[in-house]
Amino acid sequence: ESGYKTVSFTTLCDSYDIPYTYDFETEARFECWTPITGVTRGNSSSNAHNSTYYLRFAGTTSNLVALPQFNEATNNLRVEFWTRPESNTNYSCGTFSVGYMTDINDASTFVEVANYAYNDWSSNDYVKKTVDFTSAPANANIAFRHNAGSTSWYWFADDVTVREIPSCLAPTDLAANASTNSAELSWTANSDETAWTVYYKKTTDETYTEVANVTTNPYTLNGLDAATNYEFYVVANCSADDASEASDVFTFPTACEVID
Repeated sequence: ESGYKTVSFTTLCDSYDIPYTYDFETEARFECWTPITGVTRGNSSSNAHNSTYYLRFAGTTSNLVALPQFNEATNNLRVEFWTRPESNTNYSCGTFSVGYMTDINDASTFVEVANYAYNDWSSNDYVKKTVDFTSAPANANIAFRHNAGSTSWYWFADDVTVREIPSCLAPTDLAANASTNSAELSWTANSDETAWTVYYKKTTDETYTEVANVTTNPYTLNGLDAATNYEFYVVANCSADDASEASDVFTFPTACEVID
């Protein structure tokens, strides 16, 4: 009489198309991530950005995970994700690095592209981060690493999107130098654009005022009210049919009027 034995096996992961989005709610998709040390799929609505599941970093002082491979060269990719430390006041939460690995079987091949510290957060709320990988090798894996001060403090990430880097990049590093009734607005251009659209409003207003075809950086905004909080953002115009996404919003106060 012959016998038989059942053997379980898992097929290899395929490369993912871009854009790729993962919210950790589906367990099967996590099988194509590569937890190297101290990374698990957490289950707690209080720790997730949305819903229930999230990426949890804990257990060692260097917690590392590699993302799947994608059907696009890594140096053409951008990762957007939401993240936060367990505590923004405890140094043991350490830092969180975004980078790439040239060999997911060798943690020493991790190369850092961006780094965030626990006290960069003003609260324990999630913050969206965006990182471009223009300097990465074409076949590298995007990776996240948590460098903890102890093994008992966590870091969380959730709602990860990987997509191509836009051809027209949004301005960054917004700043404002305000007087009573005007403000000199500035930003860093990240493409070869020479024109921008500026949107501004009082923080208490609902709608922005648009200033189109701005060709100077810095740009002076006039006609503001004294002792008032304003906010602005900028869109780069790289060509007639290629505009960037909106920059982050920057908030600033105007000065008080001098009382004689």
